[in-house]
Amino acid sequence: MSGDLVEEGKAKAAGIISILIGVTAFIELICGFIYLSKGGPEGSGLWSGVGLAIICALGIVTWLKRSKTAMVFHMVMCIIWFIVCIVQVIIAFVAWVIWHLIRKVVETNCYQIGDKCHCNAEKASPITVHNCDDIKVIESCFLTIMIISAFAAILTLAGSIIDCMGTCCARPAQANVVVVQQPAGYPMVIQQQQQYPGQAPYPGQQPVVMAGPPPDYGQGIPEKQ
Repeated sequence: MSGDLVEEGKAKAAGIISILIGVTAFIELICGFIYLSKGGPEGSGLWSGVGLAIICALGIVTWLKRSKTAMVFHMVMCIIWFIVCIVQVIIAFVAWVIWHLIRKVVETNCYQIGDKCHCNAEKASPITVHNCDDIKVIESCFLTIMIISAFAAILTLAGSIIDCMGTCCARPAQANVVVVQQPAGYPMVIQQQQQYPGQAPYPGQQPVVMAGPPPDYGQGIPEKQ
């Protein structure tokens, strides 16, 4: 049914935005797994990256199938993950500042002994690291997560706006009626096509032809006296 389909332009825009969101999800997941391998307990980058990957999948389905149901779920996820991305930016920024300060201490007061990083400082690192260089890696991961999450927040906001235009604010399909004037004595032909505003007809689409009532062949014949 045409009422259950999204306009082609809106579906394509949602798909392109979702592919970009998928790129941010891939980068955040990589950073999250690296941080997890270094002993990160809260899984930053993972819980935000998984949701962005789901949004990417829903957007691609919307683009390929032009499904309004998929677009509605895509819009809901974009709205929720816009908030999640903002929270992730704040968490990553605080964590990056902490690990940046720790790295400054490590560069001057820490040294490697065997498989342990020992520091002559009053503050210990938030997690036990086996290599002093891991602190610099963790700092880089949080910096990347913070930047990518900011981009993801912008993209999810744009995706939710496009989805709203394609579902909540979508204009109903309009019927284009063409009246073909026929010579006298022939039925009037009406061609009717239903399509969305600005949408080109599909290849092979045939118009609906409705013929008017047959002419009155007895009209105009003089009556016998």
